[in-house]
Amino acid sequence: MNATLPPERITRVSGYGMALSGDGYLYRPTNLDDLRTILEIARESNRNITLRGAGRSYGDANIGRESIVIDITRMNRVLNWDSRTGILEAEAGATIETLWRTTLEDGWWPPVVSGTMFPTLAGALAMNIHGKNNPKAGTIGEHILTLDVLATDGTLHQLTPRDPDFYRVISGAGLVGIITRVRIQMKRLHVGLLRVLPLAIANWDEQFEVFERYEGDADYMVSW
Repeated sequence: MNATLPPERITRVSGYGMALSGDGYLYRPTNLDDLRTILEIARESNRNITLRGAGRSYGDANIGRESIVIDITRMNRVLNWDSRTGILEAEAGATIETLWRTTLEDGWWPPVVSGTMFPTLAGALAMNIHGKNNPKAGTIGEHILTLDVLATDGTLHQLTPRDPDFYRVISGAGLVGIITRVRIQMKRLHVGLLRVLPLAIANWDEQFEVFERYEGDADYMVSW
């Protein structure tokens, strides 16, 4: 028989587009012990788990109707920042904004920035987000040095790009394990100015031709 979950946990959550919503049992852990307790509750109650960062996914991946919804945003501390190497270590609920507010005055910037600054590190890695510098920098997962991932049995694993499971977690949409801690290589900045080249483009074919022309030189490219 399934254990009964507390009804006061029932919360309606929605995706970023506000098109869909669902009622789930919402938990907001602050540390690893909290996460392990929630995993045990899920086993005892025979409930699925949905992982939720800042809720900014366009694809409504973080709703989890009638499941246990783990909101990671309270695990948001910056654990270590080395302004010499540009390596930052943070909990998974830290946002893109948290990164640059920590590092910008030392001359460092996130290597990949999404369309807004609000996604969490865990959410950004679960979807392996890109930025406007995708042709040069790739996705955010290419700049991660280590990941701490909590498995459903409560064991903690530290993964590097050499581990087979590293890229199963990155781009895994939260289905492989719970990202708890991240070490990321930030990007060095030398000035606070951008040289902008605005172009008026007539059609789709010309847009792709222009992107190909400048992708070796331009750090960031975007069009409307």
